[in-house]
Amino acid sequence: MKRITNTTNEEKAKLKPFPFIEKEKYLLKLKNDKYAVAYWENGEFILDYDSDYENSSIDEEIESLIALKELGL
Repeated sequence: MKRITNTTNEEKAKLKPFPFIEKEKYLLKLKNDKYAVAYWENGEFILDYDSDYENSSIDEEIESLIALKELGL
């Protein structure tokens, strides 16, 4: 017999976001199919280099991400 569970918006809001680690580098895949390396600091991603994005706007362009240490880099 299958067990059916219903989740409400209130229950979904209790889920915690991915725990980012301070000063750890992440590979970001952006919505325009480009990749960027950035580190997490003070609640935002900081790019390692100058780019077309301000640090505050890069968060809006992220499609997916992975920690570089998980890639063995």
